[in-house]
Amino acid sequence: RARFPSTAISVEDWLIDVANARGAQVVSREMSHDGGFKAPGESVFSTEELVTALCLSSLPDRLQSLRLAAQFISRGTLDREEFLQLTIRERTGQVLHGLAESALRVNPQHELWLWVHQVTGIGPGKTTPPLLHWSRLAFPEPDHRHIASGRWKLVS
Repeated sequence: RARFPSTAISVEDWLIDVANARGAQVVSREMSHDGGFKAPGESVFSTEELVTALCLSSLPDRLQSLRLAAQFISRGTLDREEFLQLTIRERTGQVLHGLAESALRVNPQHELWLWVHQVTGIGPGKTTPPLLHWSRLAFPEPDHRHIASGRWKLVS
């Protein structure tokens, strides 16, 4: 964090700044960019590492971080092998499983979310309490009249 300074006071806010710099805009901080913030590149801090950091259980009251993590997963571009290794090492499986259940309510065929749900499975007959309502991971799609059609799309 010292090599990539921002106006963030906490690590959690710095992670939000990095996510915003990489195009995730579902959550942002007020006055987060002073114009001089330069986020670490992928070779220094991969998106898989960013998503894992946003899902750490040490941030239980920072649910907006989970929305940013979900936005990156919904893009479908994560390196699965690296992401799985990080998920196991940092023990974020239960959080990711809960996010996957919410995301799959919106798009049951989303390939990466299906994979996340499968590899983070917590055993038959067990469930994960929802961390976020599924609508916090999506936005309504308007019909041709620009009125809500009842369909939802994952934020990516």
